[in-house]
Amino acid sequence: LGELWMYFHKEKHAIPNAIAGGHEIGVSMMGTEEGKLKYFAGLQTTADKATSQYEQWTSPAGGSIVCSLVAENFEEMVTSALDKALGYLYETWLPNHNLATQPYSAERYVTPADDSTKLEIWVSPLPL
Repeated sequence: LGELWMYFHKEKHAIPNAIAGGHEIGVSMMGTEEGKLKYFAGLQTTADKATSQYEQWTSPAGGSIVCSLVAENFEEMVTSALDKALGYLYETWLPNHNLATQPYSAERYVTPADDSTKLEIWVSPLPL
């Protein structure tokens, strides 16, 4: 994922209709092969549809559960803090509320910058 994000940051200036200062997102989705995931790195745009060069991801309609976290620095946030938050969300909070989720989770980087320390995890709930 690190290589994907490095490539994205190098190329994001060329994304049409990007919102200046818009939030960056990373989305983990079920892959087509067993045990594999698909990952999307992007940012907010004003586009209704993707261009031929880029893919577009839109959050499914309906409610979302948002888990916010902060950390001392960006590296801490995207490693141990993110792992702890995902563990708590999926292993404790969702089961305690008798919920599952649609097969994706989105990471919204509230202030996309090297020193950003706030992240939101978005999931779409489903009853068990």
